[in-house]
Amino acid sequence: MLLAAYSSTTLTNFSACEVYTTQARLLHKAAGYTPDTRSFHMETGAKRGLLVRALVRLLTSAAARHKALLSAKPHVFESTILTVLTHMEETLIGTLPKEQQWSEGSILSAEVLALVSGGASSASLQELSSTSVVHWMTSQTHPSPGLLFPLVVTASRTILHLNHRNPIIQAGLTALFTYADWCGWEGEITWPTVISSLSFPLTNPNAMLSLAAQDGHLLVVYAYVRWQRQQTVRRGDASLLSSLLEMIEAFIPNATLELGLVLLLSEILDLTTYLVTHSRPVESIWLHSSTLASRLAVWAEDRSSSGILAAIGLGRQSPLSPGVRLICRCISTFLNTQMPRKGIFRTHPLHLHSDVDGSQGDSANGAACTLEQLRVLSTNTTYAALTHPLNEAIQFIEEPAHCLGDVHTLLAKLVSDILPDPLLRHLTVQFDIPEPSAPSPSILPQDFQMCLPKPDVDLGPEST
Repeated sequence: MLLAAYSSTTLTNFSACEVYTTQARLLHKAAGYTPDTRSFHMETGAKRGLLVRALVRLLTSAAARHKALLSAKPHVFESTILTVLTHMEETLIGTLPKEQQWSEGSILSAEVLALVSGGASSASLQELSSTSVVHWMTSQTHPSPGLLFPLVVTASRTILHLNHRNPIIQAGLTALFTYADWCGWEGEITWPTVISSLSFPLTNPNAMLSLAAQDGHLLVVYAYVRWQRQQTVRRGDASLLSSLLEMIEAFIPNATLELGLVLLLSEILDLTTYLVTHSRPVESIWLHSSTLASRLAVWAEDRSSSGILAAIGLGRQSPLSPGVRLICRCISTFLNTQMPRKGIFRTHPLHLHSDVDGSQGDSANGAACTLEQLRVLSTNTTYAALTHPLNEAIQFIEEPAHCLGDVHTLLAKLVSDILPDPLLRHLTVQFDIPEPSAPSPSILPQDFQMCLPKPDVDLGPEST
């Protein structure tokens, strides 16, 4: 009935816009969707899918037959796509119980995303449709994740073109985690839940990651890294860490990418501490950590406030906000104190502590962040509003009981105080770790220059 309604109206009697309006009304009426509808019969589910499929065919046909209309009035097509998506969302939320919304939403998502991935769509229509979906995800107020979640998951599984796939996944993840918690869905929209439902290329994902990083779609990179680590028994390997560090070496940060940057930083730190615990030898991990500390130092740079450079207004300054610059400097400083010598990580409270014990860290880059530099920031007016987190970070780094693994707690504290954004909320609750206590004398190391021991092995002689 729907397809008959679609094919019965010709383009000879009306303008293209009038044809679309007439056909859309017929399709909605055939599916039983009218303003006075109070209930739906048992065939409504099938009609929903047919309705969306017919509207998609209507759009692709109009774009194919009237190329001039698509180029002259793209807003007409964009408005139509936005209306279809909003109607889908309202229908799902208004007519289906919560437990059915994701399954039904997946069916409708596959139909509507054919505009982006289907062979019937022209390249111009695919581009416009992709932009429209992204716009709908990020600009609309969504009462629930009933359609958002299946749209993101379906996009990851059906859209192959990276120029369309990455932006939609980025926008969808941003929208899903914009709220601290969805009313009625408390605890259901979590990173593990979402990531376990996504799909990523199993072979040669480098093209996807490179393009995502280049375009600033850092949530896509973050989701992939966590997804990849979930696929194996081991939670990561040195090659993954190396790839991430190569990526951030070429990455040009800006203020709009700060949240994604912090997410990536948290995953790199987690991967680093995991590998230090589970891998031998650790020399390559030490070099990677030194590279990360140096890169964070660059991102933390402030324009010179004294001397000749300040007098002539020169000196490098990171494009990041003062808060994120402070996070980068604190993490870089902490890493440097936990790497007192080349190839050695400080993984026990009695290992040498750079800056505190007076040991000289062997940084691979001369531009290392130190505790002294961090203390100087307390007199810098740029960080006047950040005095509290700055002082807490200094105390945390100075505490000899804190070792390499406590970097997650430091990051969580900084994010909680400086960037209390819902997108980063899981970082502040994920590492709810009590303050470390001194170990039992029976397991004190004999040599304080030791690297992390192998799992479940008592601390013994020095090992690198």
